[in-house]
Amino acid sequence: MKTAAVLFDNKNIPDSSPVDSFIKATVDKLNKFTDDIYFLSDKTADGVKNIKFGTAREFFDFLTEKFAGAEVLLLNAYSPLLDVKSLAEMLDEHRRLVFDYTYPENLPQGLLPEILSADVAKFIRETIPANAPLPRSNFRELFESDISSYDTNIFINPSKLIKYRVHFIPDNLNDYLITREIAEKHGTDMDIAAIEALISQNPGLIRKRPTYFEIELTGERETGFFPEGGGDSEMKPADLKSILTSIAGFSHAPVVVFGLYGEPFLHSAFGEILEILRGFPDMRFLFESRGILTSFVPAADALKLPNTEIIFDISASDPAGFAARKKPRSALLPPSEYQTLTDKIRSLEPKGRVYPQFTRTPDNEKELMRFYDTWKDYGDRIIVRKPDTFGGILDSLRVVDLSPIERHPCLHLKHDMFIRADGAVQLCREDYSRANPMGNILSGGIEACWEKMNAAYLVQWKGDYANPPLCAGCDEWWVFNF
Repeated sequence: MKTAAVLFDNKNIPDSSPVDSFIKATVDKLNKFTDDIYFLSDKTADGVKNIKFGTAREFFDFLTEKFAGAEVLLLNAYSPLLDVKSLAEMLDEHRRLVFDYTYPENLPQGLLPEILSADVAKFIRETIPANAPLPRSNFRELFESDISSYDTNIFINPSKLIKYRVHFIPDNLNDYLITREIAEKHGTDMDIAAIEALISQNPGLIRKRPTYFEIELTGERETGFFPEGGGDSEMKPADLKSILTSIAGFSHAPVVVFGLYGEPFLHSAFGEILEILRGFPDMRFLFESRGILTSFVPAADALKLPNTEIIFDISASDPAGFAARKKPRSALLPPSEYQTLTDKIRSLEPKGRVYPQFTRTPDNEKELMRFYDTWKDYGDRIIVRKPDTFGGILDSLRVVDLSPIERHPCLHLKHDMFIRADGAVQLCREDYSRANPMGNILSGGIEACWEKMNAAYLVQWKGDYANPPLCAGCDEWWVFNF
């Protein structure tokens, strides 16, 4: 049976980052399994044929016409750690049991491909929108709702690598640096088990750069979900520009959230804030509103930027519940009105970048289903989140502890950075009182703050989850943002 591979040119790293060795290692490995290799890109690479399509339908047409009776491996072009041993097993299962589609379950990207029998491509083509773009990560997302219509095989590997929330492709600067270090120092011939063993012996290997930042633009917040304290601090626009410049140089194109604890749309110079954001088009910006806005003009203006999204924490399904939980701390701020807020949220465009949120507590648990009914037309953009307990201080807000039984090192310490309005960096979001300062990004620089966080991360690999004491009562260590 003829076998081909299609490599996707998906990466999100600085243009100066070399990847030629990545694609060469990928192609060399695939040559042992395939008759033809195609590179879906404008770029060229040795040993592969270039193809280019604008939509997923055009791509499925190509598979149907070019590879009748063949099987096609689909993977990122920059997968130097592709596990050839597991790939051979995966191909054997796919062929021997005559599957239409095989994909790996619970594994980071870059270790194994998807396998598609080309003869089913014409059927998949008819089930997707005409203008559906080519996916960035996997093809399953294109036809997942119809996946039961095909003979699908889930390739299982016992590895627990997925819990580290890293991928072995250059999908962000952190993953790129991890993959490059493994390839350069340990070679590209390791199988999945060997990679897992390497990381367990060298935990610092998978902590290179933050991929997620939360920035406090203002300190104004409501009374319902936070400990006592907090003020009316506000970040200077010039400081924000300096911070974003540092982030861009250190992490390239991460997700940046404006909120932390405060209402970002109450910033007194919000127009200046948006002008600064225009200078960083490669970043993904997310505003998390506390629902205590005095005007919706800032929110509407924010959505005019193509790389912004907004979460509105409503956490109620009626005026009484909203009034009880969303009373501003500052007596100078007028309380928001539930119906006005919900009407204004619904009027925002584009709706696809607006997310209604419900922070679930024992006090509002009974309202959750009504909240779903109210916002059901927002589909999978409805967010239901657990409350922050701030290391156990506010345990009374927690409905249930969803933490896994077996604790592992904190994902926030590995991926996230939290920056207050004055530029101070704290250990994590749960460090509400700043008991564990990590420096100041404005005066000490981003690298020094990130390096200081490393000590708390590494000590958890030794099984110490009470140093600092904040971590002992935490139930956030397993939650992954981006």
